[in-house]
Amino acid sequence: MSYIEVAKGIYEMLQGTDFRNLLKGRGNNYDEFRTLMWDKFRINELISSYKQGTSSLLEKHLSFYNDVLNKFLKSEEIAYYENHMPLRTAFYLFWIWDKKLEIADEKLDKFIESFYIGTFGYKMIDVFSDNKNPNAEMIFVGFYAIKIAEKLLSEALGTENTSTPILKYFKIYADVECFEKKNRWKVTPFKWDEPERLGNKAAPIYMVYETLFRFANYDEQKISDLMKAFNYTAAALQIVDDLLDAKEDLSNGYETLVMTGYYEIYGFQDEITDEKITTILDQERLKTIYTIVHELFDKARALFEKHDEYIILLTHEIQFYNINSLIEAQ
Repeated sequence: MSYIEVAKGIYEMLQGTDFRNLLKGRGNNYDEFRTLMWDKFRINELISSYKQGTSSLLEKHLSFYNDVLNKFLKSEEIAYYENHMPLRTAFYLFWIWDKKLEIADEKLDKFIESFYIGTFGYKMIDVFSDNKNPNAEMIFVGFYAIKIAEKLLSEALGTENTSTPILKYFKIYADVECFEKKNRWKVTPFKWDEPERLGNKAAPIYMVYETLFRFANYDEQKISDLMKAFNYTAAALQIVDDLLDAKEDLSNGYETLVMTGYYEIYGFQDEITDEKITTILDQERLKTIYTIVHELFDKARALFEKHDEYIILLTHEIQFYNINSLIEAQ
């Protein structure tokens, strides 16, 4: 079966599932929750069909850097993305089908291809600009991949829906990346009283959502509310990601919001150790992080509920469940 066919089958199962009853009495055991969802909703089949359908896309579009790309795709970080993209893409499809939008399967294929190519384009820029990598030229391959993704998205959903979001969110992405990188090896420029600014790092994803909302003829106020909600969610996820990657980020010269004060205390030259990181991430700091993450998720939840976006809300709650488990493990 094709990826779209498998996804349609899972969507039909979701429609007939009472999640309150399904999760009743299961507590906060994320591993148990994940196993339950994986088995019930055929997630392994979804992942397998996705990988089959996308296995040759990078070679198709970017064959001139095939050797470096193959090495890039085998890295641990990229393997994580490859395993999660089938789910992310499926929820886009669930939303499209739930809204009964008329998009032919051949255009959905272009949408899927766009999301795949675009995700790896942005990831190439992230990986090859942050690390001491001998293949820094891959940043330009990443930009080329992004242009291909934008073209495919326009073919799938129409330039009248993509032109404004593409420029708008690439500017936001460029602004936050420049803001962060010009502060490399400096104290963090981000502030605890505006954590939502961290959400701007997910601007490429916002571009996809706003394009879909415009395709669905949502009014401007509704689009504005929903994009604020995504920004809240993305900021919360970024905070937790920075928490988990604290040592790596500091090694690359980035003092993130969660590590505020590290460079002031220890400077830039000293060895970065787990003990020093733990000193910064004391119980008071972890409590602050926990509170802010919950507040951001609550703000997002309220806006998704306001507009009856229950497919999106389902992904939001799954992310929230996962985030809680990660924070509590610290």
